[in-house]
Amino acid sequence: MNEESYKIEGETSLVDILYFLAKGWKTLAITTILGGLIGVGLSYFLPEKYLASASILPAKVAGAPLEDINLVAQKLRSPSFYSAKTRETCGGIGEDYIAKTIGANVDRKSTSISVSIKSEDPKIAASCLHAVLLNVNASQSTSMALRLEDLKRDLQSSKKRLKLHELRRKKDIKTTRDRIDLAKLDLENNKATVTHLESFLTRKEVSEVVSLESLLLLTSFSMKRSDNERLMIAIRELENKLQTLIDDQEDKSLSLRALIDKQERVIQPPVTQKAQFIAPVFSGERAVEPKRTLIVAVALVLGSMFGFIVIVTRRFIRYSEGNSDDRNFFGNHHLHK
Repeated sequence: MNEESYKIEGETSLVDILYFLAKGWKTLAITTILGGLIGVGLSYFLPEKYLASASILPAKVAGAPLEDINLVAQKLRSPSFYSAKTRETCGGIGEDYIAKTIGANVDRKSTSISVSIKSEDPKIAASCLHAVLLNVNASQSTSMALRLEDLKRDLQSSKKRLKLHELRRKKDIKTTRDRIDLAKLDLENNKATVTHLESFLTRKEVSEVVSLESLLLLTSFSMKRSDNERLMIAIRELENKLQTLIDDQEDKSLSLRALIDKQERVIQPPVTQKAQFIAPVFSGERAVEPKRTLIVAVALVLGSMFGFIVIVTRRFIRYSEGNSDDRNFFGNHHLHK
């Protein structure tokens, strides 16, 4: 036959690979060192960045969240949420960068939002988080004001109820006491009249024939004694009513005062407060980027890989040109016609 055919008699062994690398170790070493040098240079060429981190406790009114915590976190991840003033405080970076790197995360069953930002200046990074917090409070200011207005309106209503109750209480107590005093005065007058009639009837000689005057005196005496008994009963009832009135009205006053105290407390921190940091913003003094060790390590690996590719390419070209020294690596071939 005029057609050429190839027959592979063997495969590349570990010894072949080691022999192959040994012949190209200089190239491999040079590219690895160059890659490391490039990595070192790049790691020092890239600007250093510092991390500022904090946890935001969302706003709450009367102990209840003003907004759902996940909704607040979602807003923080939205570029349109940030104002021009916030972007300026953050060093003039774009809102897209802030939204992407703010890292607004809410852990399961957590009541706070973890946020962080990187900047070439640690002070700017810390100021940026403070600006973000102000941005959050500014976005919630209207809702906060409306909720507080409702709570304060309820508080004023309770205070008015207490004031009217106190006025009515004083008036009712005074009226009842006046009635008691009037009844006691009538009782004293009746007692004096009864005593006078009793003394008069005792001194008067009683004849066999009862005179009309004696009958009138006896009738008047009996009526006055009955009036005294009625007045004493009325006085006891009024005194009982006064005591009940004092007790009931005092209980209602205490209940209203307790309600007012509660309403005053729920509009004050910490029951009602704007969004705030749980702890001061942490801004480390050490740069978190660039990660020089990682960059150099990757550069060394890439340099080694590049060197290996160069060696393989060079040996393959020589093999293609018929150099028998490289046939062991690419395979032992015998040409048969």
